[in-house]
This record gives sequence, structure tokens and C-alpha cells, in this order.
Amino acid sequence: RDRGGDWSSDVCSSDLSIKIFNKTGIQSRGMLYQTIDATGLAGNSMNVKQWLKSDNLVGNVRLRARFIDSNGVDMGNTDVKTLDIKGTKDWNEQQHMLDVPNDKRISKIFLDYVYDNCTGSLWIDDIRVVKTAKVVTAILLKN
Repeated sequence: RDRGGDWSSDVCSSDLSIKIFNKTGIQSRGMLYQTIDATGLAGNSMNVKQWLKSDNLVGNVRLRARFIDSNGVDMGNTDVKTLDIKGTKDWNEQQHMLDVPNDKRISKIFLDYVYDNCTGSLWIDDIRVVKTAKVVTAILLKN
């Protein structure tokens, strides 16, 4: 069944990008995530960089970090960032700082891209995570 996501040959810098889209024209929700090894990230901030492109995008696309322990248990997430992309835009790089709690149980981080009540198309390419400064406080949120 077509759930509105597809690999795309329309790329910014790598061989493939991911395309999230809605064929129905009715607002819908969807999510995709990238798994990151959390080794060395606990207690630090991470700068998440990605290239984005949109076509007739209406609604909000959000970036969220979920923290997973070694047993696969979702420990919660920190703040959610709304990506600055709407309408029709050519490839542009965006970056967002996300804090990683100082909890050694965190083994993986899921970077969630949430297509939240949207119509239109979004391409995501060349996702990179760079460890930055130490975090003073990061609070885990449970849904």
C-alpha cells in the first residue's frame, strides 16, 4: 500500500534523497526516522544539518530526537524543532541544535522527521550530526 513516502532521484548532494508526499490533497501525518549511534553524545548538544526541498508544502514538518536504551526502550525525547520550510523552495541547508541528556543508558537516538497534518512534498538529503558543546540541562519528555 502506498503510504506517501518514496525514495527520490531528485538529490542535493548524495545518491538518493527521501521524499515524503501526500497524493490525496487531504492533510495527513507521517514520520520517518534516522537512527544515530549515541556513543559519546550523552550530555552534549548535537547540531543536526540537513538539506531540504519542498513543493507546495502546507503544514508543519518537525524534527525530534528520541532517546533509546540498549533494550530498545524509548526513554523519551527533548524539545521538538519546527523546520523552516513551506510552499515551494529549492534545496536549502538547515541546522538545528538538539540537546542529549547526560544519561549513559542512551544507546541510540532516533531523529524523527514528522510530516504533521501536511499536504505537498518534502525532500530530505544529506543528514549530518555533529557533536558540539556540553549541555547544562536537558529534560526528557514522555508522551
